[in-house]
Amino acid sequence: MSVTHPDFSPERIKALRTRLGLTQAEFGARLGISQKAISAWEINGIPKRYAAVVKLLELERNAARRKRR
Repeated sequence: MSVTHPDFSPERIKALRTRLGLTQAEFGARLGISQKAISAWEINGIPKRYAAVVKLLELERNAARRKRR
C-alpha cells in the first residue's frame, strides 16, 4: 500500500475529472498515465511520488499567471 498525498484525495481527483467531462481513460491520456492508474487514484488517492510532480506543475502554472499580471 502506498502512502498518499493529503492534498490529493480520491474525491478531489474524481471531482476534477468529472468537472472536465473526461472518462478515466481520457483523463489518464492527458496526464500520460493509464486508465488503471486513474482508477486506483480515485480509490486510494495520488501516491506521494506523483503528488510532488503535480505540485511542481501547480507552482509553475501559478508563476506564469503572476507573470502575466
